[in-house]
Amino acid sequence: MFSVVRAAPAASPTVTAVNTTSTSLYLQWNQLPIEQRNGVIRGYSIQLRHTRTGITTIHNTTETSLQLMNLKPYSMYEYAIAAYTSVGQGPTASSQARTDEDGRSYCA
Repeated sequence: MFSVVRAAPAASPTVTAVNTTSTSLYLQWNQLPIEQRNGVIRGYSIQLRHTRTGITTIHNTTETSLQLMNLKPYSMYEYAIAAYTSVGQGPTASSQARTDEDGRSYCA
């Protein structure tokens, strides 16, 4: 008989950020390898913080991408993404991305 270890994920996702317009960012990340999931991944928690105002929003999704809209033009945002199981949240992957004033793309 096999026993499944149930715990929070052991790793954070690898994230790519692209500004798709002057007021939006597109975040995409990989699924965790099976050996680092520690159970069934129930979803992902995404925290987005405007670096100048400190305003923070939290999003939850079961998808591996998220389009963030209605952001401030030419503004820096910090983001942190973590996978979670029924037991808890794993470590976060965090970085920064800037929206562009004129819509040019920027990858992080």
